[in-house]
Amino acid sequence: MAVTHIATDDEYWAELKKKLHEEADEFTSSENTGEIADILEVLEAILEYRGMNWDAIWEIKKLKAESRGTFTERIILVS
Repeated sequence: MAVTHIATDDEYWAELKKKLHEEADEFTSSENTGEIADILEVLEAILEYRGMNWDAIWEIKKLKAESRGTFTERIILVS
């Protein structure tokens, strides 16, 4: 039987960041689209924990794209 406990705020935040790295590493290794779903699951938990929402993230993404470009443009910063 698995043993569980309710995480403190500090522990939960640390575990969310750890899990995000873990899922990104798994996607990097396997390139399995299921891992992208896992990454999104962790991101949703992070947004909820931090009191943020997807609308705010999409707006930040849009502003950054306007000033820096996007990955879809395939521009690689060399230095």
